[in-house]
Amino acid sequence: MGTRKIDARRLKIHFSYSVGEAAKLLGVHKNTVKHWIKFGGLASLTDSRPHLILGRELKRFLETRRQTARKPCAAGELFCLKCRTPRRPAGDLLDYEALSLTTGNLKGICAVCDTFIYRRIARAQITALFPNCHVAFPQRQQRLAEPV
Repeated sequence: MGTRKIDARRLKIHFSYSVGEAAKLLGVHKNTVKHWIKFGGLASLTDSRPHLILGRELKRFLETRRQTARKPCAAGELFCLKCRTPRRPAGDLLDYEALSLTTGNLKGICAVCDTFIYRRIARAQITALFPNCHVAFPQRQQRLAEPV
């Protein structure tokens, strides 16, 4: 089961929230917020019930949690959504699909799960970020309605 993306921008930093209010606002179960307090390092104002959480502290907790979960792509890697990690393309083969004169999408196949992996990139950065990969620049087919 996948994880939900929690939007920390909904929180007001000058408010204090109960566990139920924070859970409802973030769209998670109240046991999730209790787990964050008990094991995750989320500080509450009171140790007794009702647990009150500062909005500023909850927002800081969610942002640091999000930053530690991020996995940036290194040079030569594209992010595989199925594996949920950066991967090198199979056989170091990529296709470049132009979106404009300067940018486009690189498309490859994940070496582990055989699904398509993508990365948006400026055309000028291809040789710097993918030096050992073979990048094909396929020409788009001309439409019937376009003049020759």
